[in-house]
Amino acid sequence: MHDHWVDSFGIEIIADYVAAEDQIAVIGHTANVYVDYRDTDGDGDEESIITVISNQHGGGGAHDDDLIGQIIVHGDRVEEDDVITDTNVTYGVVETIYDVAEALFPIGATKVAEIGGEPVFGYDTRDEDGNLGAVTGAPEDNFDNPYLDSVETADPTTGVEIEETRYPFEQLPEVAVPGRVAQGSSADDLITQFETSDPVGLPGALAFYTLADGIDGAYEDARGGPTAKAFSLYKNQSLLRTDGAVVGPNGEVNGALRFNGEDEFAYIQNDKSLAITQGTIAIWVRPDDLSDHSVFLSKDQKNSGDGGHFKLGHNEDGGLILRFAPGDGGHNRTWETKSPVLAEGAWAHVAVNFDAQGVKVFVDGKGIAGSKWTAIEGDDPSPANYLEACILQNEEPWVLGASQTRTQDNDTAQVFGLDRQKLDDAFHGALAGFGVWGGDEADDVLTKGEINQLINKRPRRGVDQPIRARGDYRCK
Repeated sequence: MHDHWVDSFGIEIIADYVAAEDQIAVIGHTANVYVDYRDTDGDGDEESIITVISNQHGGGGAHDDDLIGQIIVHGDRVEEDDVITDTNVTYGVVETIYDVAEALFPIGATKVAEIGGEPVFGYDTRDEDGNLGAVTGAPEDNFDNPYLDSVETADPTTGVEIEETRYPFEQLPEVAVPGRVAQGSSADDLITQFETSDPVGLPGALAFYTLADGIDGAYEDARGGPTAKAFSLYKNQSLLRTDGAVVGPNGEVNGALRFNGEDEFAYIQNDKSLAITQGTIAIWVRPDDLSDHSVFLSKDQKNSGDGGHFKLGHNEDGGLILRFAPGDGGHNRTWETKSPVLAEGAWAHVAVNFDAQGVKVFVDGKGIAGSKWTAIEGDDPSPANYLEACILQNEEPWVLGASQTRTQDNDTAQVFGLDRQKLDDAFHGALAGFGVWGGDEADDVLTKGEINQLINKRPRRGVDQPIRARGDYRCK
């Protein structure tokens, strides 16, 4: 038996869409979106009307060209490319036999509109000649929510006027600085760095997340950078989760964040201050299931992209997997250790150093020799031979507990979730103490002794805040 149903949603209203902050998603099998514009409320501003049509392709089908619904959007203008869609998504048709009965014999009220004194049934009033009809052509007149009149709908937002001093050349980006606005290459041309304080008892990291004692699913960066947020992926939706606190590597209560190996991840927005050519990436890991490949930490995307990509995880034998890539699609490097270095249920501290001399990996403060690695991808036999590692121009977010290798758009946690129905290489275990150190000098990399001091959490200032790498230099 071959059967698939597409449910309709009628007419919906979005009262205050802000393009810079909000994301509209239409997730449904064969659901295609079309957008037109009309002033639906007579205020002089055009609203966006999103019409969702089922398009089965391949000669059509039982619900080909059916109207799924319409959305009237007040606020900023919506372009078709602004709407995230997934037309191939499939979910179980029903959960119980009662859902089948409801589909065959709907219990809801039938949509009835009175047009010209005559009743019109349903939302789809299109005809064979392409005329939209009274309901489909004017959804604003047939929206049944009695509370709409009490809602103040938004007008398009007005951006801040920018004086284009470089016209007709491209305007430089702007960076917010206390008390003024600095124009330049993302503040890379500032004489000094913004002042930040070192967290007590930790080396001077660019970013450091204990992943302990989260508040409403949020975990602060001790250096004041973007907040890490924990999510669960449910049917393409990234839902903030507030549970998952477990005992940390040093026995501290609520000292780490747990991941279930299925649909849980954490997301940290990209921070340009972490654009480094030489540095250290470190994290505490406790794998609870080593039966399959999984990823602790990822700063990556599907196919090629700007800057150096990074991925760290484990294989099914308890060995480490490490991936670096310059981002041009032709120089990916992936290695795995020849023997296990992790054990189920046991905490381990993993640090990855990369500089002009190559890549060195430490587990619990002990370096893994180059001869202990096997190359999976690329022609460098071990990380120690790879001299192009960096995250200089990588604008992807950090994702903890899953891989981004198969996701194209990672701009927000919500968009990351929309790109995939399930997490790739989801990690089952716990993570803590994620930090990044570095800059563009060899001295910006933590030494073996400093890594061991980090593990033991002995108070010290550590590496000074580095100067950011400049210009179009790439990791070569």
